[in-house]
Amino acid sequence: MDGIKEVINSVIGKLSDSRKKDFKKELEGGLKKILEKEDLRHVKVTTFFHGILCINVDSPARAYKLNLKKERLTEYLNNNFGEGNLKDIRFRIGKIK
Repeated sequence: MDGIKEVINSVIGKLSDSRKKDFKKELEGGLKKILEKEDLRHVKVTTFFHGILCINVDSPARAYKLNLKKERLTEYLNNNFGEGNLKDIRFRIGKIK
């Protein structure tokens, strides 16, 4: 009986992980459509967890600039890709590569 329980949990876990990865890729594509080319070279989507999209940015100045656009970005991504799943965007200073 434990074997079936483990298999079911494993399958469900893999399905939820693949959905998160697909949704993260959709959000990355949405960012490419709305951000300027200059900004895209300086950002990298790192995680999407519990409705929070974390994006690494290479400089504090760029993070500030994107933070000013945060509301518009969130609204655009929710309307076109997230269907209300995106609650917040957080910009962190970090590695891009």
